[in-house]
Amino acid sequence: MKTTPISAAELFEGAYSIKGRKGEVEVVRATLEHLELLELSITVCEKYGRLTNELGSKGSHIGDLDALIASA
Repeated sequence: MKTTPISAAELFEGAYSIKGRKGEVEVVRATLEHLELLELSITVCEKYGRLTNELGSKGSHIGDLDALIASA
């Protein structure tokens, strides 16, 4: 299974936001150790540029991080 560095960062953000819950960061870390992180390569960056411009021309915007995730 694979995920993006952005999604991994969002998981850590969520784990650190939980008050009074011990071990959430460790759970995220253990989960991510079993996943392959996709690269943010030049190809992904190009897809991001194309996607955001196509959506923008239609008056739609999904947010930069979601567009990067979709491009990976």
